[in-house]
Amino acid sequence: MCAREVLAAFPGRGGNAERERILKDSRDRPWSEAEREAHRQLRKEGITGWETNFSMRTQAGNFIVDIAFPEAKVALGIDGFEFHSSRHAFENDRLRHNALTAEGWQVLHCTWAQITSGQWLEALRRCLA
Repeated sequence: MCAREVLAAFPGRGGNAERERILKDSRDRPWSEAEREAHRQLRKEGITGWETNFSMRTQAGNFIVDIAFPEAKVALGIDGFEFHSSRHAFENDRLRHNALTAEGWQVLHCTWAQITSGQWLEALRRCLA
C-alpha cells in the first residue's frame, strides 16, 4: 500500500493531518531539504514547466538534474556542501555541467543559503525569460 492508501484506510487517525501535509510537501520527490524548499518557492511564485530528478542522456553519459525546465533548457543543481565536497562529487558535477552546456542547456548551481534567501529565483527568472 502506498502512503495515501494507508491514510485513506485509517481516516480520523491521530496525526493524519500532519502526515497529509508531509505527503503534499513531498509530492515533487525532493532528495534534500534544500530541494524541498526550492520546490515550495517555485510553487509559491507560480513558476511552472519544471521537473524534478530529471534524467538526461548526453554524449558524456547519463545524468540526473535536481530541477529541469526542459522546454527552456535550464537545469538547476542544488549543491549541498556535505554531498558535493568529495573529489568524486566535485569531478562528476563538473562533467555534468560541461555535458549539459555542450548540449545547449543553461546550468545554475544553488546553495542552501541562496535557496533560503530566495536569491536564486532572480537568476532563474533571467534564464527562463
